[in-house]
Parts: sequence; C-alpha cells; structure tokens
Amino acid sequence: MATGWPHWAEISGLLAWSLILVVTLGNILLGSHQRRQNKTSPTTTVEIPPKNSSKSLTLRIQEIPTNVTQNELLSELENLSHRIGVSRTGDTNVIHLSLVRRDKRGACATVTFRSLPQPLEDIERESRIVHRYAYDIKFLGITPVYEGHGQRDSIVDVIAVPGLGSHPIGTWKASGSDDVWLRDFLPSDVPDTRVLLYGYDTALAKSDSKQSIVDLAKTFLELIKAFRITTSTNHRPIIFIGHSLGGLLVKEALSLAIQAQGDSEYTNIYKSCYALLLFGVPNLGMRNDQLRSIVKGQPNKRLIDDLVVDKDSEPSSFLSSLSRRFADCCLNQGFEVISFYERSESPTVVQKTDGTLTRSGPKQLLVTEESATRTGLPDMFHQHIPLDTDHSGLVKFESRSHGSYEIVMQKIKKYVAEAPEAISKRFIPRLSPAQERCLKHLATFPVSEVRDRISDAENGTLQWVSLDPKIDQWQKSDVSGLLCIYGSPGQGKSVLCKNILEKLEQKVQSKQETSSHKIIYFFCSGQLDPRFQNAETILRALIVQLLSSPQMFTHLPLQYQKRAEYWDTAPLARLWAIFHDMISDECHHEICCLIDGLDEFESGIIDLLERIRRLFSSLPVTKRPTIKFLIVSRHKKNISNALANSETLYLRARYEDIQRFIGAKLKELDSALERFKPVIEEKLAAKAGPTFLWISIVIKRIKRLDLPNQKKIIREIEDSPPELDELYQILVEVLLKDEDTARLLTWVTFARKPLSLMELETALALRPEKNCRCTKDTKEYRTYLTERSVNKSAGLLLEVRDGKVYLIHQSLKDFLSKADNPLSASDFLHAENPDTFLARACIRYLDFDDFESAALVANIRDNPERREEISQHTLLEYASRHWYSHVRSDGDASLLSSEFSGILWHENFRAQLWFTVASGQRTEYTTRGSVAIELDIDWLARFIFHDEKDAVKKDLPVDCLTTVVAKGGQVLKALLDYGEPYLSGVTEEVMKAAAQNINGERVMTLLLNRLGNDIQITEEVVREAAMNSNEATMTLLMDRMGDDIQITERVVEAAAWNFNGESMALLLDRRGDDVQITQKVVEAAAQNWNGKRAMTILLNRRGNDIQITQEVVEAAALNYNGEVMAVLLGQRANEIELTEELTAWIASRFDVEVMTLLLDRRGDDVQITDKVVKASIMNRYGKEVLELLLDRRGDDIRITEEFVKAAASKFYTGGVMALLLDRRGDEIQITEELTALMAERSSVEAMSMLLYRRGDDLQITEKVLVSAARNYDENVVALLLDQQDDIQITEEVVKAAAGNRNGAIMTMLLDRLGDDFQITEEVLKAVEGNWSDGSVMRRLLGRRGDVQCTEDVIETTVTADEKHVL
Repeated sequence: MATGWPHWAEISGLLAWSLILVVTLGNILLGSHQRRQNKTSPTTTVEIPPKNSSKSLTLRIQEIPTNVTQNELLSELENLSHRIGVSRTGDTNVIHLSLVRRDKRGACATVTFRSLPQPLEDIERESRIVHRYAYDIKFLGITPVYEGHGQRDSIVDVIAVPGLGSHPIGTWKASGSDDVWLRDFLPSDVPDTRVLLYGYDTALAKSDSKQSIVDLAKTFLELIKAFRITTSTNHRPIIFIGHSLGGLLVKEALSLAIQAQGDSEYTNIYKSCYALLLFGVPNLGMRNDQLRSIVKGQPNKRLIDDLVVDKDSEPSSFLSSLSRRFADCCLNQGFEVISFYERSESPTVVQKTDGTLTRSGPKQLLVTEESATRTGLPDMFHQHIPLDTDHSGLVKFESRSHGSYEIVMQKIKKYVAEAPEAISKRFIPRLSPAQERCLKHLATFPVSEVRDRISDAENGTLQWVSLDPKIDQWQKSDVSGLLCIYGSPGQGKSVLCKNILEKLEQKVQSKQETSSHKIIYFFCSGQLDPRFQNAETILRALIVQLLSSPQMFTHLPLQYQKRAEYWDTAPLARLWAIFHDMISDECHHEICCLIDGLDEFESGIIDLLERIRRLFSSLPVTKRPTIKFLIVSRHKKNISNALANSETLYLRARYEDIQRFIGAKLKELDSALERFKPVIEEKLAAKAGPTFLWISIVIKRIKRLDLPNQKKIIREIEDSPPELDELYQILVEVLLKDEDTARLLTWVTFARKPLSLMELETALALRPEKNCRCTKDTKEYRTYLTERSVNKSAGLLLEVRDGKVYLIHQSLKDFLSKADNPLSASDFLHAENPDTFLARACIRYLDFDDFESAALVANIRDNPERREEISQHTLLEYASRHWYSHVRSDGDASLLSSEFSGILWHENFRAQLWFTVASGQRTEYTTRGSVAIELDIDWLARFIFHDEKDAVKKDLPVDCLTTVVAKGGQVLKALLDYGEPYLSGVTEEVMKAAAQNINGERVMTLLLNRLGNDIQITEEVVREAAMNSNEATMTLLMDRMGDDIQITERVVEAAAWNFNGESMALLLDRRGDDVQITQKVVEAAAQNWNGKRAMTILLNRRGNDIQITQEVVEAAALNYNGEVMAVLLGQRANEIELTEELTAWIASRFDVEVMTLLLDRRGDDVQITDKVVKASIMNRYGKEVLELLLDRRGDDIRITEEFVKAAASKFYTGGVMALLLDRRGDEIQITEELTALMAERSSVEAMSMLLYRRGDDLQITEKVLVSAARNYDENVVALLLDQQDDIQITEEVVKAAAGNRNGAIMTMLLDRLGDDFQITEEVLKAVEGNWSDGSVMRRLLGRRGDVQCTEDVIETTVTADEKHVL
C-alpha cells in the first residue's frame, strides 16, 4: 500500500508546476480557472513570459463534440496558437494530443503545448470563435487519457491517483520530459485498457479545506461511480494505481464501497477491483514534523495529523483502522496487491521565512519499507517490490526502456490479461429464490454429515502426504488426471481422503479461488440407508455441489428442477450426462472430485468407474477446466479392473504416523493409567503390522480394564490378534453374553439405516417371542439408552454420533454380515437369521393395537409427511418402510406368513397406517396385490400366487400389468415367471407404459428377454420411448430391435418434445439417414418447454434442413421459457421476420437476456415502438427489460401517460415505476389520479422515488390516502403520513383501512389520531368485506373499548371470529 508523504506530496506539486509554468503564469491560469468556477471573481493578470520560453504546458480540454476527430482538433489548436501569436504559420506548437471519448455526449483531450503565455480566459475567448471548448489546468476529477478499441469485455480500467498536493499529470511525468507514461507508454504496451487520471486538491500551505481522507475517498468514490454509470461500464474490471496519499485514498474508497449496503454501484466498484499497485504508500504514516508546522492553525491540520508520526510513534488510530478495514475488504474479494517502495532518500519539504515551500530539508526515506508494505494484509497475500529511486521517482519513468517501467508494465499487463475472466465471475448472478428452493429439494443426501463422521487426522500425522510424488503431482498439476489410492481396512484411507480434501479447500480459500476452483466430494458408507448405496446417489450429490451458480443450472433439465420424483429416479446414464456437461463447463478453471469408500457400495459402481476411466482416456491435455478425480477404496479386483491403467498408490499405515497416533491416543488415558503409558506405547509399537483401527480398539480395551496393572495391560495387548476379523470375533463373543447387548448389536448391524437412540429403545423392547399387543406391554423390557450407556455396554464396537448409533467401521459390518457371523448363534434369535428376526419384530410392532386408530390414519393420510404424528411412535416410520425388505426369500415369507397376515388385511386401520407411511399414498389400498405392486415387493407377489388359487383374478389381475411396468421391475419379474395369463397379457398399452417408465430400461429388458419376437414394437411404443427423458429405453430398443424400429415423422416429433434432447441426439447418431426434419419437428422443438437442447442439436446437426418460418418463431414466442427463442436469435436471427408484434411479444414474456440478444443481433431492425415499451412494462421482468431498452434505445422511447399508468398499475412491485421516475421522472405528469394509483398498487420503493424526484408536485389528498390505506404494505401509508403533520385522516381513509387485511394500517391510524379516532357504524360495516381473521376488530376493541355495536351491525357485519372477540 502506498500513499505520498504530505510534505513530499507538496514537493511533487511544486515540481509539477515548475515544469509546466513559471510562477506568474501559474497565477494567471489559476485566476482564469477561478473565474470559470465563479463568474464574479476578478481576473488576475501578470507579465507574460517571452514567446521563446522553453517551458511546456499541458491543458485539459472538455466538452468536445464526439464528431470532432483528433486531426481536426489538432488543426484547430495549431490555428489557435497562430491567432494568439504563440507560433507562426507553419510552426508546430502542440507537442502531444490525446482525444478520448468521455461519454455519449462529448470527448476529453489532453494537449501539451511548447509554450502558451496567455491567460486561459483569453484562450477560451479566442477559441469560441469556432467552438465552445472548456479548458483547465488543474485536472480535478477524472480525466480519460486513453481507451483501447478491443472487445468491450476485454477492456480494463486503469485508474491512477496521485499523492498529496500532486498534479494528476506531473505526478506521472519524469523531470525534463513531456511524456506521461500512463498516457504515452502504457497504451502501446497494454492496449486493452482505459486509462483514467484522477485529480483532487490537497495543497498544504494556506489551505481552507477541512477535508479528511475519508471525505476525499467519498468524493473519489462518487466520481468513479458517476463516470462508470455515464459510460455504461459498471462491471468493467479496475486496476488502481495509487502514489503516496493516493494509495490511502484507494484503500479507504474500497473499504467504504464494501460497507455501502444499499448502493449497488458502490458494490460494483468493489467487485470490479482486480488489482492495486501501490507506490510509496505510508500505511504506518510518515515522519516529518515540518508538515505539522506548515499546516498549524489551518483547517487541513487533521489530514496531516492522520498521516505524520515521529520516529517512536505508532501509526495514527485512523491508519490502524484503515489497515484493518482494508484487510477485511481485500481478503473478502481476493485483490491482487503489490507494494512498491523506495530505496533512495529524498529531501524533505520545509517552509521558508516568507511562507513558501521548498524541498531543501534533510534527506531521508520519506516512506520506509515497513510503512509502504504494511498494508494490513498478511505477506502471503501481496507482493513487495523495491525500486532503486526516491519517493517521487517511484512513478516517474523517462522512457519505455526504463527498468522500473518494465517491471510495472509487466505487472499491469498480467493483471489486464487475468482481470476480465476473474471479474466476470464475480458478477455471475446469485441463485434465484426459485433455484435456492430447487437446490434444497435436490439435496436429499447429507454429504457434509457423512463427512463429519470421519475422524480428523491426529496432529503430526500424514506429513508424508505433501512429499508423496503421486499425490503432489495430482494436486499441483494443471493437467487433468485420475489418481487411485487403495488400502486394506483400518489403514486410514477415509482419514487421508478427508485430510487431502481439507488441504485443497484451505488452498482454494487462501488464494480466493472459490469461484474458479471447485471441489466436490462424496464419502461412501455401508451404514447408510440402502436406497443411498448406489452410483446414482454419488452422482446426484456431486451434481448438487456443482449447482452453485445459475450457469450450472442451465445443464440441469427442467423436469428435474421442477419434479423431485424425476430427480430421485433419474438413471445413472442420464445423471452422468448431466455431470459430464457440468464439469465440461468452462466457468470453472479446475474441478477436483474426491470419492472415498467406493468398495462399500455395489449398485452401479463399476459402471460409474468405467465412465470415469473413459472420461480421462478421452480428455485433451489442454482441456479446460482441469478435471481431477481422486478415488479411494479397498483394493478389490473389479474396482481396479474398471480403473485399469490409472495412476495408483497403495496405502499402508506409515510407521511415523502409527507412532504419533499412539501418542495421541495415550493422551486420552485417565490418571489411573498415566504411569503405564511407556509400557503401553512400547507394546503397541512392537505389535507386528498394526493399523490405526486396531490401535484404537486395543486402547479402548485397556481403558475399560478394572483395577489395571502392568500385567493386565500387557496381556490385553498380547491377547488382541493383529487381524481385525480375529479381534472382532473375540469382542463379539464377549458382548453376546448379555442378551440386551446382543440385541442392540443385531439391530445396529442389520437395520437398513442408522437408528436413533429412541428408535433403538423401542426396538430393543420388542419381544417377538412374547405375546405383546401394545406398546404398554413392552414397558418391562424397555432400556433407556444414552450415549454413555451404549459406550459402557458396547463401546468397543459401537459409537454414538448426533443421537444415532453406528458400528465403528465398515470392516465390522462386513464381518457381522457374513453367513457364519457370530450373531446368528445368539439365543434370542432361536436359530433364525437376524433379518428374519428384525422383520418379525417390525411386523409385531405394526400389528399393535396402538395403531388401530381411524383418527391416526386420517391425520397421516391428509399429510403423509406429518412428522409430529409419526414421531410420537418412534419406530413407526422405520418399521413401515423397511419391514418387508428384511424378508429376504420366499422361505422367510412362508415362515412369517402367520405374522404379516394381520397387517396385510386391508380392512383394518393398522394395515392402512403402515402402507400410508411407507408409500406416501393418500388413498387406501384394497388388496395385498396392490401393496406388492405399489411397493414393488416381489416375494409378496409370489406368496400371493402360492397362498391363493384365484390370485390372478383377485389380487393380481392381468390388467394390473400396465401399473406393474411403471414400477421398478421386481413384481413384473414375478408375474412373468408365473407365466400365463401374464405373458399373453403384454399388450401395446403395457409396452407403452413400460416405454414411459423413467427407469424403463430394466422393465423393457425383462419384457424383451421373456417375450422376444412375440413383442410387437409399434410406432406408439417407439414414440413413448422417444419422449422418455431417460434415453436408455430408446437406446435399448434400437440395440435389440435394430431396423425393425421405424423412425417415422411422429417418432422424430416426439423426440423433439423430449425434455432433455438426448433422444434427438440418439436418433441422429444412430439412424441419421432415416430422420426427416420436417416443419412439424422443428415446431415441436420450439414449443418444448425445455426445448433448448433439442433445438440446438437440430440447428447444429441439420441446420441446412431447417427453415425458420413464421410458425416456428410463433411457437418459440408462445413458449414461456425464453431459452428456445434465445437459441433462434443466437444462431438464426437474420432469418426471423421481425415484426412489431414479435418484438412486443418478446418484450412482454421473456427475461432481459432474450431482449439483449434481439438488440445485439438485429440492431437497428428492432423498432422500439409504444407497443413494445408497454409490453416490456407489463413483463414480470419488466424493470430489467425496460432498463435495457432505456440504456440501449432511450432516444426512441416516449414516456406517455398510458405507459405511466400501466407501470403504476402493477400490483406491489413498483420496480418499473421507480425506474421511470429515476430515469425519466421529469417527463412524467404527476396527477392526483396517478399518485392515488401508485399509493394503492406500488411498493414503498416506487413511492419513495416519487417523493424524491417529484415531491414538490405531489399533493397528498384524501383520495391518495384512501388508496394508500388499501395497499397491503403499511410502509406506503407511513411514508405518506410522514410527509406533513397536518394530513387529514377522514372517515373514508379509516373505512379503507378497516377493509384491509393488514391490521397494521389500522394500528397506525389509531396511533396517529388517538382520541380523535371516530369508529362509526360505517367503519364497522367496512370490516364486513375484510378477509382477515378478526385482527382488525381486535385492534379496534383493544384500543377503543367504547365501541358501540348495535345488534344489527353485529349480525350483518361481524364474522363468527369477531363475534367471539366482542
């Protein structure tokens, strides 16, 4: 950070003046400038130097018409020199001239003359003979000196701020040179810039200014804001250059910008800032007491006090505060910051006896290295660069070959190249409320919760990770890559993966790369609900993590955004296609994906891994974004085969990590074991090949010893087998000695999801072998579980996290799930397998008399997610949703048949209750077959066939096939295995239903396998498959049926209607020659609500076959989703017949992006008529669309009375009206009718703008107040009442408030009127039309108990609720 020392900054100013003017000419010019500012000021004249004066002079010329060229201006200025006698005809007086367009109305020039010995007012007077330019020499405010001519989005603003008392031109110009490096060198080296010089008045001597640094920064910020608004460059990247005090100004301005919560333009400036180059900025202050003496007694003393310190002083409180605020501001956004500091001493400024300032004081470093580099940021966040020059020379470069210039230029060049992409990402819109809600319902898997269950690495462990060449290469490489880490159980794989994840996150956050570098992850766990243990869950979770910006939402088909059931059942192939599109989006520079524990899942995992391998085998080396995958798993052959030829690391616990881990665990021992720590450490370390998990278990065993001694401890360690399964066997055998502990371990192991302590309390109390008929009967068996009690009884194998009980490790679950697991020998199981036991217990529970309740069924059926009803019965949800999954075979079903017959009898409430909870259905089921079909229970279908002779006619009639094929396929397989009459019952309608199934691939495969050539795949079936958002069904049909599949026009049209467009791509890829792109097909894609992808595919693949007819355009215009219209405008805009009706339609229906495309692509062809403007006003995105039209085509827009009424009529928005008032307020006629309309329908934002812009024209009449009292927003009424104290609140106003559902308005009037408030019969009658719940009447009675209500009034006007109040 760098700011100029006050005394040095004054010297810089003096030098600037000495270079461009003699003192007398300076007085003349100052006088002329003052007269321009104040016409009454007298003109000061002095002796003019001779014409051969060698001193050049730089002026700023403004108000130059934009049609004046640089050559024309040069000619005019040379002619002016000749007329005032400075040069002879043919001589050249202009050394340098730059002409830069300032805004739409005018340009600004900087011109350097060889000599110009003439007062400015004389020059202006002479120049006005041919033009009306404004001249000045102080350069206050913003002066553009260069603007590149590249793509608008590639331009970067370079804003240079000089130091105290320094001139905006002289600061950047070397002594004896006329070249200003920012104007004369930088543009040729870094052309994609706009260079702005900022000037401000901070003269030291004889100053009357009381401005502080904060005041100066506020002015600077406002001028930058205004300039960028005027030039429509609000989002253009900024590189700030600050010299001396100028650097402090920049720091303070950015700190103010981030604090301005209500000013979006301030926020824009803050977000646009990419880099700061700070030259000699006194962050800790500067040392020169002479400056204090110079300003002694002057108003600017405070400014110097904030800057100057003596050698022993701390920085001023202001500078300390600024450093803290700037650090916060900088770290929040991630600015690039460089501090340049001087290495040569400079003479200090002193004041002579005559009051003049001279640079003749003792030499010293005006800003020390420490002061220049202590910006408030940690060193890691900014660079320090010394320059071998004095304070002034830090920003003065005499030529392009100057060494320091080369350093500075290269830095600026680098930042200019980086800034556009970085800044554009900062302006990526945040997720809309609808997208936030969508994200919430998509995030069905608790990713972070599973991550948090994994232990953190112990301090000092895993230090080898940063040194491992494979991991280091994977992390640091800018090339995409896949790394696989394999290891056996207990080696710390998950802890390692979590550690790498955290280090990556810390790196991204420290470098402020969260927008460009995305890290996503998934930790698999075999203890999750089985419905989550699949590859689809992994992809859904990864996709949700990528949905952090609206741009990513464009890759997610709308049916998944709108329908949770589609998302939850989306197949792996479709999810992978979405995921692949998202990670290929270049909005990210790098994407790191970490997946741990893949071996713990089975369903779809190999398919997923093969897709990942194929992804990396096809990725170009230079592909952006860089994509990195880290796969962590136990070494299983099928997994390693799927990832063949990938970079591989085999993990084994490192000796040093084992030692540190043991040390960490020993610290957890209590004082009774303190003396045994050395022997424990020695024996554990000596054990051959221990794992982290083994060590944890053994130390837990030691901690549980009663009256421990060395012998017991050594025996405990030696008796612990090094193999985990052998150790588990010993521990389980001990736990099984207690029946309740054995039951607990069984439930935790075999439950389909982690159970809470309360659920387990109920589960353990269930005794299937006992004749319990209600919850009360189980009371004597109930065990009250706490985390402490679980740890005490089974803490070696179980752990409690967030109120749920888990096995300590997946390897333990694998061990206990074996066919010969020790749990099966438990006495309480009576030789049953554990799953059968859990099924029996759940069935008995669901058959309790507690659940034979019509009211309970009705309450839950009204809202199947009614948590309060379900939670009262702690095991109801688990038992209802999982009892049948514990029935593993037909043999188990036969064994349990006498148990579940009761809960399958549809005429009892118990059966209806559990089915409602399990299915979420609001309708009751009628047969066992309907249960089997709805929940897709295959064993139940087979049981029905075995149990009932007439099952085909009663429970599972043939016509149920249409419903069956819409499910997952389990029951369908049972029906097909049964044979006739189901095989012959597969009709075209059944096949169509199968083709419609979102997971139809499995169902269709079953049908094709069993029926083969007997199935007729008709055009209708193919159409349904083509419309299925999961293209896997269509792919299957094409694979299996080949050319027998007829690709007709109706099939192609159906593909065009498909939400995701993949069916169209499939048809073109596989049967391109058979695909006829007719007009109906194109119109179908245009009408498709999510037709963007289908239309894009058609245009890209078969564009020559497509005509953009009026019908196609009309179809796209009628499509409420503007994405299709955007595609047409983006690719075929010139073929669209542009009519007023179409333009108005676009303006009325679509968001600002579509209208922007229309204006960009068709320019002057777009006629902005009154009809178009009115249409934009009525658009739900009206404010944004109208703002675009005003920005781009404002001159074409008339603000008519009709437009104003339309804007004012929009209920409770006010955005459009506020915009019109802000931008074109002077053109709006403010009438009582308009004010009343706005008062009733507009937001407080619009009413505030009306008062701000046209308050003097506003009359707050009774009509206006009546209208405001009808507005649901009480803030509108409050705003109007606050305008004047004598506003009359009449009975009509009170009546309007009485009819308003928002009772706060009535309260406001009661407060305002007090005892003068008259509650008449008419007011009470007004309540009659009020839809509120009686709140208005309660407010009246609460404040005015003397309300007189006649019986007639009560009968005719008061609601039942209000009668109760009365």
